[in-house]
Amino acid sequence: SLLADGAPVLDEQGDVTDPWPDAPTELADAFAKAKTTVTGTYRTEVQTHSSMESHGAVAKWNGTDLEVWMSTQATFGVRGELAPWIASHRDIAGVCGAQLSALDAKTLELGAAENLKRVCLFHDAPKLEDDAFWHSPFAIAPFVETKTVWHPSAL
Repeated sequence: SLLADGAPVLDEQGDVTDPWPDAPTELADAFAKAKTTVTGTYRTEVQTHSSMESHGAVAKWNGTDLEVWMSTQATFGVRGELAPWIASHRDIAGVCGAQLSALDAKTLELGAAENLKRVCLFHDAPKLEDDAFWHSPFAIAPFVETKTVWHPSAL
């Protein structure tokens, strides 16, 4: 219990303020008092993970966005698998890519050239968690058409 004698002292935020015990000294004392100690080297063979989930993919058009749900632990591999399909699909008008491998970037550029798709690759882009960059107009500027409209005016 946190109220028991000898319990760690907490500050207003609930953080422990007591200093850490001198662990190496306590550990050495525990070994000195032990009746028996065992010393050895133990190794474990490679652990190969076997996923229990079923594998599949679901894609959904959400307005102008394509949402893809894939059952995988290889998220960057999936991006590589999707790149040629996204680049060559005639209903996708533009692709913005960041943090891509050289192969994925080339795949997007070559596939998009076949159907006049706009491609903007941010080679030195900040991490995707950087909201200041990715939510700014700078990130979408390559996909925005700017037109000049001339309005006649009377003198």
